Amino acid sequence: MSIIPSPYTNPEAWATFIVGGSAMPGVLTRVGMPRRKYEYAIQNGYGQGKVVIYRATGILEGIEVEHYIEPPDDTTPGDWDLWEAWMQSMIKGWPAQFQGKPPAFPAVHPAAQIVGLKRMSLAEYGAPVQKAENDPAYWYTVHFIEYAPDKKIKTGKTEPAVINGPPTPTTAFEGVLLGALGTALGRPATSRNVAPTTATATGSAT
Repeated sequence: MSIIPSPYTNPEAWATFIVGGSAMPGVLTRVGMPRRKYEYAIQNGYGQGKVVIYRATGILEGIEVEHYIEPPDDTTPGDWDLWEAWMQSMIKGWPAQFQGKPPAFPAVHPAAQIVGLKRMSLAEYGAPVQKAENDPAYWYTVHFIEYAPDKKIKTGKTEPAVINGPPTPTTAFEGVLLGALGTALGRPATSRNVAPTTATATGSAT
């Protein structure tokens, strides 16, 4: 069984572009899906000519989806109201409001599946247009961009290393070992948590 729906045996899957769980209104006439690109750097190797180093996976830009807006007739109201409602779902407060970051929506279409497109955001839109003079039909085209959020890197807290003074003994056995080490090195094993005594003019310790 094929993973990607075949346009020959399953044309219905190719005839609908689903964004955010709802099919885009109108008759789908074209899907302009960009190619998935991988970014590499070519550098000079050591004694082996050029080497290729993988850098990143490119972002899908300029995803273009075009639909024909069916006009109303005696039996159907047409697709204009559906297109207007869909635009309002894409941009909150549209058409009065259009600023701000558009949300990201899941994308479902065989062409999107082929290039690994899962989520996308609205990148560019315009008014529906007529393709020919005196043509009563209108088309609308929408451009999307692949959604790629920032990935925050978690950093762990590192305790600073203690470099002043020998370690503090925690058991009697460790105290004996530190005392023996100090004797061998010719200096006392002073705890870093206890200030050393200083000699007075009379030679007594304070």
